[in-house]
Amino acid sequence: MILDFFLPMALLSLAQLTFCHEADKAPGVVDSAIPIEMRGRWGLTAADCDVTRDDATGAMLVSAEMLGFYDSRARLGDSHEVTPHRIDASYSFAGDGMTWTRDMTLSLSGDGSTLTRTLSDADAGPVSLKYGRCG
Repeated sequence: MILDFFLPMALLSLAQLTFCHEADKAPGVVDSAIPIEMRGRWGLTAADCDVTRDDATGAMLVSAEMLGFYDSRARLGDSHEVTPHRIDASYSFAGDGMTWTRDMTLSLSGDGSTLTRTLSDADAGPVSLKYGRCG
């Protein structure tokens, strides 16, 4: 008898909390992290996957909220689109004493072996870099 009353009330409260949380989000902004399928070490060349090399300038380390490069870091900002194989978001970069923001898209190949990082450069136009999964 008590469960007949309290269980529906608990579920209703949970639904209201979820609705309120969703209503607080800014329009067009997705609450997310970098998909787990994309995380790990990636290299522009096979040599970039060798962790003993100090000249692996094409290496990229991907975590839940950060991209790490040879001389800079990029923290995930607002995400515009997130699927297991694609994330379109803005990133805040820091490196060599400078900071900047850039919109980028990370796209994972169907077999998970290639990660393409695409960004727009005001002077050069769209730039796509293809990384291979390390080890």
